[in-house]
Amino acid sequence: NATGLMRSIQGIKEVNRYIVRASFPVVIISDQLAKYVHINWLESYVLNYGISFGIRLSESNIVILALLCIIFIIVFAFRKGFNIFVSLLLAGAISNLCDRLYYGAVIDYINFFGILWINLADISISTAIIGIFITTWKKL
Repeated sequence: NATGLMRSIQGIKEVNRYIVRASFPVVIISDQLAKYVHINWLESYVLNYGISFGIRLSESNIVILALLCIIFIIVFAFRKGFNIFVSLLLAGAISNLCDRLYYGAVIDYINFFGILWINLADISISTAIIGIFITTWKKL
């Protein structure tokens, strides 16, 4: 019956809201905890003073750029709807910004064949960008 279907849909929407809300602190806490472990016990990390793909900017320019991106994401979220991808993007950006402010660089601790170093925040940001691109493309 229609009432049961509506309750099911409402239940799914409610679960989705909890997942979106939970993903934000989970990404930040997990990434920062992993960085702490790698810095203090595993000692398998690198300091990334640049931005994506090794592009170098001054520290103050990177922080300003990161803050502007976070503001843009928040404005976008309020206009388009706060979904899982926006949550992942914000969480990753804020976690890496915390590194910049505390260490002066981003801590990368996942190594791919000695070539590429990344962290959970980077994975979160990349996943979000791909998700936003796909969902936006589908709407065109």
